[in-house]
Amino acid sequence: MKLDYKITLFVVVLISFFMPLGLVPLFNLDEGAFSEATREMLVNHDFITTYLNGALRFDKPILIYWFQALSVSVFGLNEFALRLPSAIAGALWVYSIWWFSRKYFDEKTSFLASIFMVTALQIGIIAKAAIADSLLNMTIAFAMFNIWLYLDKKDKKYLYLTFAFIGIGTLTKGPVAIMIPLVVTFIYLAIKRDLKLFFKMIFDIKGIAIFLIIAMPWYILEYQAQGMKFIDGFLLKHNIQRFDSSLEHHKGSMFYYIPVLILGFLPFTLFLGNVFKNIKEIFKNDMFLFLFIWFAFVFLFFSLSGIYTTFYFYGLLF
Repeated sequence: MKLDYKITLFVVVLISFFMPLGLVPLFNLDEGAFSEATREMLVNHDFITTYLNGALRFDKPILIYWFQALSVSVFGLNEFALRLPSAIAGALWVYSIWWFSRKYFDEKTSFLASIFMVTALQIGIIAKAAIADSLLNMTIAFAMFNIWLYLDKKDKKYLYLTFAFIGIGTLTKGPVAIMIPLVVTFIYLAIKRDLKLFFKMIFDIKGIAIFLIIAMPWYILEYQAQGMKFIDGFLLKHNIQRFDSSLEHHKGSMFYYIPVLILGFLPFTLFLGNVFKNIKEIFKNDMFLFLFIWFAFVFLFFSLSGIYTTFYFYGLLF
């Protein structure tokens, strides 16, 4: 009997991401902080500014709190409801891989790529945690895939989808959602000696308007509500400062993410060797080169962003 890839993938996602959501209590400091901030949002009826134990909380933008608040309003205040937005984002993250790979590979290859992602240890943790990372990774994945589709097909709809997903990512975790697509695309087009196209993309008026319509209203409302407290707390402390010092005073080597990568890819870590073994072939294929730059930039940036970077196992972006 022929394997139905779509149904099998759906079942695996359901079992891996959704069924375990309420089985264990909130187990991490970040899960507790996000969940309590969401509870206080509902108690205070303040859906612009987040608070933790009554104090202003500027760690992340608003979107994940809105989704958690909506989920709690429907399913009650429990672990399942608080984690459900992350599981949904994780499922969409899987879909982005399936959707993109089906445009370039056969159904079996798309299925295997998606299954590897769903069942990897680190992804499984991120997709079931009541934090912002699953939602951010989903938006970045869609943004990056749409960038490549625009570069490959020159269809403006992919460029505008890119701006839209960057806007959603900026509402989820701030400037990092802009930085990763921007820098990766710049490096790739610099290698291809086509920076003219890069500047044409980033200064597309319609695309910028799409981004601003999605991302800017909350930032404006939050600044109106909190003024310089928001600038100092969010932009300076939780974005710029966190890349040259640890906000939680954790220490670690710049090589920290190497074992994290090895453990996080389990049980498929051995496949990483094939990537580096075939690195010359990767560089000969434009799409593979773009995807490799994406991986390499994220890995190197977070490794080199200070030896006192905050080290949370499931907070790493991939």
